[in-house]
Amino acid sequence: DLAQRTGRVGAEEAAGLMITGLTAIACIEDAGRVRAGESVLVQSAAGATGMACAQLALHHGATVYGTASSAEKRAALRAMGVIPIDYTAEDFAAVIRRTAGTVDVIIDALAGDAIGRGLSVLASGGRFVEIGAGAAVATHALDPQAMFLNNQSFLGVNLSQMMKKPATLAALKARLTQAVAQGALRPAIGHRVPFERADDAHELLRSRRSIGKIVLVT
Repeated sequence: DLAQRTGRVGAEEAAGLMITGLTAIACIEDAGRVRAGESVLVQSAAGATGMACAQLALHHGATVYGTASSAEKRAALRAMGVIPIDYTAEDFAAVIRRTAGTVDVIIDALAGDAIGRGLSVLASGGRFVEIGAGAAVATHALDPQAMFLNNQSFLGVNLSQMMKKPATLAALKARLTQAVAQGALRPAIGHRVPFERADDAHELLRSRRSIGKIVLVT
């Protein structure tokens, strides 16, 4: 459907972009409200959702920092215009303090103690967007009084819940079509794996070596 409506991507690219693209729009435009001139930190930025979020934030004129665990992933981010951070060598919060000081928006897929470290570099008026649905949210890291005094917000984006509302899903899909047509979002497929080798695709995903989306093809 996305391929037909835009005429800019094939079926494989559309399959690789659909869920990640919808998530990026919900994170960057709705929850994050990213504006030109702001700074954004995207955790696990070389993954499919991370790349989509980075692309859309760059399209809106933001400066984007992205964490990644390998030299290959950081090179891919740098080629996109993202400032890469090697979180295997240094605490990402320390890098932000040294370079930008603070960031306006954080897109977090790590949860755990990354939440507290992220909040420590969130600017006044900043928005912290959590998409790490599979990990525990460290509630002890949230200080409601401090966030209130700094006009900060903590928001969760769970696309599976949003997709239960037909009107919400239809509106998101229409905006995704527009974003693809404008070139604001492009497929970031790192691997195409034959469907009969789905186990290999799953193992590649578990290895955390992949860049972008893994798509099963027939």
